[in-house]
Amino acid sequence: MASWIVLLLLYVNLFGGRSTTARIAGRYSVSYTLALGAGLLALVVSARSTLWPRGSEARGDSAARAPSPRDRIIALAGWPLLVAAVSTRLLWWFQRPWQLRLFVCFALVDWSLLWLARAREQPAWSSTRSWLLGAALLLLTAALQGLSLGVSGFSFWISVIVMAAALLMASGALTGSAIAVRNTLTIAGSTMVTLAVMEGALRGMHVAEGLMAFDDPTYVRQFHHNTAPRSAFIRHPQPLDEFPPVLIETNSLGMRGPELRRSRVDILLLGDSFIQAQQIAWEQTVTPRLQSALEGRGLRAAVASHGVLGWSPLLEWNWYLKVGRQLHPKVVLLFFFWNDLWIARDEAADYRAVLTSSGRPAYFDLRIGPRWLWFRWLRTFQLVEYTVQRLGELQVRRLFNLSRQRPTTTARDAGLEAVKAQARRMAAEEPLESRDIEHLLRDDPRALPNRLRPIAQTKFWPSMRPRSLWTTEQRNAAASSERILRLFAEDVQADSGRLVVVYVTNPLQVSTDECAAGRYFDRVDDATVLPPTSGLQDWLADVCRRYGLEFLDPTAAMRARHRAGAPPLHLRADCHWSPAGHRFMAEYLASWYAERRRSIQLSR
Repeated sequence: MASWIVLLLLYVNLFGGRSTTARIAGRYSVSYTLALGAGLLALVVSARSTLWPRGSEARGDSAARAPSPRDRIIALAGWPLLVAAVSTRLLWWFQRPWQLRLFVCFALVDWSLLWLARAREQPAWSSTRSWLLGAALLLLTAALQGLSLGVSGFSFWISVIVMAAALLMASGALTGSAIAVRNTLTIAGSTMVTLAVMEGALRGMHVAEGLMAFDDPTYVRQFHHNTAPRSAFIRHPQPLDEFPPVLIETNSLGMRGPELRRSRVDILLLGDSFIQAQQIAWEQTVTPRLQSALEGRGLRAAVASHGVLGWSPLLEWNWYLKVGRQLHPKVVLLFFFWNDLWIARDEAADYRAVLTSSGRPAYFDLRIGPRWLWFRWLRTFQLVEYTVQRLGELQVRRLFNLSRQRPTTTARDAGLEAVKAQARRMAAEEPLESRDIEHLLRDDPRALPNRLRPIAQTKFWPSMRPRSLWTTEQRNAAASSERILRLFAEDVQADSGRLVVVYVTNPLQVSTDECAAGRYFDRVDDATVLPPTSGLQDWLADVCRRYGLEFLDPTAAMRARHRAGAPPLHLRADCHWSPAGHRFMAEYLASWYAERRRSIQLSR
């Protein structure tokens, strides 16, 4: 009870002025401080007398009576309630002040220990019990830290597991028999040694180093998310993918590929997952292929690239300001996919970007668990968290559906028609009819049937419609993106370079062979080809024209290549560029650069 009072006083004190109790305490600061000190002293004395009995008590030979079933139920009743509450309102829990979370969790721990330690007779105390109780208190402290300061679902659940183990150890130390105490201590010790060995092995083999790009608060605040320098990880294919596992390695700048041979480059490619190309070996991606294509034309130009899954113009511009401009590129090719244009809200606000007075990104105000949290500095738990994230709900559902159908061959070995049939079965809904697609592309969203209105505001459909049909929210979001492109171009020009915007064609705009299986998850069948032009392309061309930027749109060239009978440019399920697609883009860009190189050199 004394510890609860102390925690309540600390909670009020830390909130300083946010409640009536805090204001009252502020008027009587001397009395409040004395009361707080007396409560702390009472807590220390009660803990000392309860957990570490004095000589005559410690030498007693009486055996402990285990808590009754009723006591156990009462002791642990609060934890299922907390777990249930957080499970249903996870975001709400992490939005509560950490002081409140600490008070709630500490009160539950205190309550559990009180009822688990209820015994008519105290056990004979020994050094073994002291070691076990000490280990339990360390784990309790770590679990409290994660529960009160963690800001993710993983931090909560892993801390709950550690808390359960700590309470079990504490209960054994306080009430268990001598044999039970020794066995528990042995299990706890062997578990910790195993974790220590695993941790040492992971660090020695440099495993999971790339995860710091998502866990390091300093790194996240600087880039939002980025690949870590000198990191490596493996991209594993999904059930319908045709590509094998791919090793992704980064250099000292966090860019995929080997170290740059020169401190200056002529062409810098910036983009998202299309440029990162996790599905393709490095040698087959557009960057080294573009280098080779230029050399084949007798042109000497150093090429570099950086792309990160989920990036968009704001994050690409932010990386250029902090890293990319150090390479002094003559040309910056900015690859723009349909998901780079917001259809509502503001890109900077969504990313929680803190801008300078000139409107440029300074850092990102994100709530990330600090590095000193117990589960942050353990590489083992970082790897576990990454693995849990990989096993997301969608992938689990797909794997489950795939296992139920018991295919006789793997997706990689299966024919295209079999994979398409599999994708259609796995898709949540049937493909749209041609007349529905026509409505989505040509009609005002407000005039659409109710069944089509939710679809009209998702994925690529908003940007495919003509600009005359864009909503007010979409126009406002486009204006924000236009400001980013304008400032980005100004910064590149200030560095004596040239920004060129490259439209990343939607594979469904090319042919029915592109994204042959993945299209079913967008409710598009294998007989549909989207129009070669869209509101997004029109908007990009207009923005580039107004600010004197060059705009490249390879859609027509891709469609012409398809008519010539060339293989698909996109992967069948993943829908990113295939090796043929990377080769095509390299040749396309090399031809463009060969035509523009003289004007580019003169502009320097």
